[in-house]
Amino acid sequence: MFDFNLLSENKISFKVSNNLFSDRVITKVMYWLQSSYVIEWKKNEEFSEIKLVKKNGHFNDEERDSLYKRISQDLIDFKTRALIFEETKEIRNILLIKAFANNDDFEDYFLTKDSPT
Repeated sequence: MFDFNLLSENKISFKVSNNLFSDRVITKVMYWLQSSYVIEWKKNEEFSEIKLVKKNGHFNDEERDSLYKRISQDLIDFKTRALIFEETKEIRNILLIKAFANNDDFEDYFLTKDSPT
């Protein structure tokens, strides 16, 4: 994230590199901000330019610094989650296949248990 600027007393803008953060990651970060801010998002090939307009009140220095830290941390957090999700996709698929595969031992147990002797 760069060019984090206070445009007016209730509007902040910043840019996010599209090479570093996917639309999915940026969207997740913006989702958690929507209750407090009106979000304007313009995208080109290199970066996404985002403007946040505070719904109530004005920014002070502490809020601006806190928002910068929060957005920076959330971008890294959601990117890390996306990386872990991608890296573990095959393991999850194997577990799902195994969980829902027909298991002969499982079927044999119930067939012999319920069959008359």
